Amino acid sequence: MQQLIKALNTIEATHLQPGAEAAGSADRIALAVARDDIGTKSKAMALIAGIGFDAVDAGTIAESWRQKPGEPGLLQVYGVPEVRSGR
Repeated sequence: MQQLIKALNTIEATHLQPGAEAAGSADRIALAVARDDIGTKSKAMALIAGIGFDAVDAGTIAESWRQKPGEPGLLQVYGVPEVRSGR
């Protein structure tokens, strides 16, 4: 069975290094993470936090439609509230 996690697909690669900020920074970028298995999703969210971004639980893979081309949240530099609202 193939395992899938959706993360890091909502940010351009050129924003990764310059966009990383310390935890609690007002300018910290948030990234959505979707996965059916909460344990694996938690590990991915910890990894994202560790590289300088806020991780937002985007639900299951079926609920991850906000992370696909044509949706307003794709390739945007948003904080937690905007990612949660799906903007």
